[in-house]
This record gives sequence, C-alpha cells and structure tokens, in this order.
Amino acid sequence: MEHSISDPVAEILKIERPTERFCLSPLTTAGLQARNFTRASISVSECMAPEFYAPNRSLQEEFERLCDPGFPVSSEVLLNLVVKYFCAYVDDSLGTRPVDFAELAGVFEAFGRHQSLNEPHDDIERMNRMRQWSGVLRLLADAPRMAHVLRDVLGMRIRKQDERFIGVDMGTASGLMVVAMAANARRNGFADPLVRGFMHDPVAGERTHDLLRLLGAGDVLAVLPADRRSYAWLQGRSPSMVVNERLVGMQQPLGERDFFAPYSTLATVMRDNAGDTVFYPEGVIAYCRDANMSMVISPDAGLQVSEEYMRAGLAMQGFLHGGQVVPVHRMGEEFYGYFCGD
Repeated sequence: MEHSISDPVAEILKIERPTERFCLSPLTTAGLQARNFTRASISVSECMAPEFYAPNRSLQEEFERLCDPGFPVSSEVLLNLVVKYFCAYVDDSLGTRPVDFAELAGVFEAFGRHQSLNEPHDDIERMNRMRQWSGVLRLLADAPRMAHVLRDVLGMRIRKQDERFIGVDMGTASGLMVVAMAANARRNGFADPLVRGFMHDPVAGERTHDLLRLLGAGDVLAVLPADRRSYAWLQGRSPSMVVNERLVGMQQPLGERDFFAPYSTLATVMRDNAGDTVFYPEGVIAYCRDANMSMVISPDAGLQVSEEYMRAGLAMQGFLHGGQVVPVHRMGEEFYGYFCGD
C-alpha cells in the first residue's frame, strides 16, 4: 500500500506567527497561575472575538478540515480546534454545532472560577462537570501551549509504511494528542488509523474516551501502561508514533511509576521492531535537585535513566523537537499574539 508522506516542515512547521508579545505583566501572569480561580477577565458581554475565531464551523468540521491534506494548517486552524475542543469537553452539544464566540467565552469565563461558589445564573451541572474534570480542563485551557503541541505532532514525519498507522499516547489527558496523531495519519494517506491512549483515571478517562469516539479520532484504554498486557492489542506490531500528553502538557515530575516504568515496558514490547517509530517529544531535558544538574533523556536510551535517578523526582525543563531545544516556559509563545490587543 502506497502512502504519500508530505513534508511537515513545508506544510506545518513554517506557519506564519504573529510577532506581538504577550501584553500581561509578569506579576499578572504569575498571579493568575497561582490562583485556583480568577475574575480578572472582563465580562462576556464586553468580549470581542479574536481574529482567528471561526464561529461558523463546529468542532467536528474543524477536525475534518485538519484531516484533509487539501486544507493548509495555519495557526488559526489550530487555535480554533483547541478552544472548540475545550468547550466540547465540557458539553457534548458544543462539539456538534457551530458555537458563537459569546457562548464560547462564557464557558471559559465559568471555568475561570469553577473552584469557587456558583453564580446565580450558572448551569449547575456544567459547573460540577468542570470540577470533576478540572485537571484535564486546566491543561486544555492553555490554548497557546496546546496549539503548539498540536502543531508539533501534526508536523511529525511518519516513517513506518505498514498497512495501518498505529499511534499510542502513553499519558492521555484531554485526548488532543490522539486527535493530532489521527489527523497526521489521515493527511498522509492512512485511511483507517488505529490511535489509542492510556489513561488510568475513571472519572476524566470516560469523558476523554467519549469525545474521541464522537470525533472518530481514536479511543482510550483504562489500563496501566507499565503493564505488558496493556499492549496486547498491538499483536506484535510496533507503533508508528508514540506521544505523551501528560508529559508535555502537565509538566509533572518524572517518576518511576508514571514515566520510566511505562517506557521501559514499551521498549520491551517493541524490542525487535522499533527502528521506524517516531516519538514526541524527541527527548526531555530534566533537572535533578539531588545531583544539581540537568540531563537529557532520549528515546535512543529507551527514555530511561540510571537507577539512582529514577526516584529523584526529576523536574522537566525543556523538550527536544525537530532538532531544537524548547524550554517549557516558551511553549506556545508564538500564539500569544492572538489573545491580546496591540
């Protein structure tokens, strides 16, 4: 079976990016991150839709466009998918129809204070869903970062030329990287990709699974990726692509149970057939407080470190992608200009 593998650099990585800098002061941004909720935004009725927003397309339509190689991938396309995915995660009905910006802004505004008490006009069920899925929604609410990740995964070159594309997300949260892998595969001629994520969260995991199935992007397995039996569905095949949403989105410390053991198990499963698998990120730069040094952890070494560092609570500092080092604080900065005025 022949597949046309497009050049990701030409099509996706060279997206034109605005040069404006983020207009909030460091004090403001640090303060907002430190709080569980905020009323720093203006009222929804005063909001003006950003230039990138397309109110006439649903999330399903955005996903279909993203899968079609006839539509160029732009920053606007990526941002539309991310913000609409956030709203659809909260409410299924917001994924199957166009959503005007006032309604979308209302969902984000409510999330900004979801850990506080409800306002009289709030939809109680929706607010409680936000509280149930708070961790995942916090990740999705950072639209610039998630657009950055989406762009990176869409731009990865597929090396395996098997009959079927197989994608694995080692740490699914929102499912957005499952969406990105499915779109990458379809843009490159794989009509029926098999894309799955591992998510051991009985509350948010079911929601992520349902939304991915609604879009037809993939699904979620409620299993532990450190368990060899979790890979039985591969039937001896190695994945075309391996990603990790929790790693790049949530920036949790790298621990033995949630990081090193799963990747060690994956390496064992792929032992004889891993040469063409591509990984995102291509490597991790992490800081070890005990040794007071940074280290590079790469797929070439099975994303493993020596035993003495596995339980050291390594803190991520940056990622490797496309031969470049990306500090974690700079992820998504090329999209900031879409969210503030001159």
